[in-house]
Amino acid sequence: MSGGGAGPSDEDPYAVQLNLVPLIDVLCNILFFLLVGFASTEVTYEGDLLLPVARSSSAIQIKTKVVLSDQELKVNDVRVAKVLEGKIDAPVEGDKILPLYEKLNQLKKELQEQTGGVQKDDDVVFLFAHKGTPFTTLSPIMKTAAMAGFPNFRFAIVRQ
Repeated sequence: MSGGGAGPSDEDPYAVQLNLVPLIDVLCNILFFLLVGFASTEVTYEGDLLLPVARSSSAIQIKTKVVLSDQELKVNDVRVAKVLEGKIDAPVEGDKILPLYEKLNQLKKELQEQTGGVQKDDDVVFLFAHKGTPFTTLSPIMKTAAMAGFPNFRFAIVRQ
């Protein structure tokens, strides 16, 4: 075996020269999109939720806020359903929580009337929930929001 060379040798006809530049380019692009995806902003909330902690310096504009506490489900500080024993007490149709769906549809129409169409972050729901909230409780809320035209989510965190 010869030493040092990266190219194919006479001894190993199946040796392949690996170009790392495209691999590094792809990894840098993935890293960039992950960093942009974790953008957050500082928002105050007076409640009994214990939010997760993270570090970020980006700012976003919050237009639609959904708060899930131990007692109620709110959309922009308007109560849409009660929460009893960790379950949302409201009429449902499959995974769709009807009062939440109606309120989010109303907000979507108001946003489109105000801006004359879809603007940046018009389809984003800013979700406040206790960090111990099970996904089985969050899933119907997220599915309902997506059905109402809000397919993108940002989770509230505590900034360090």
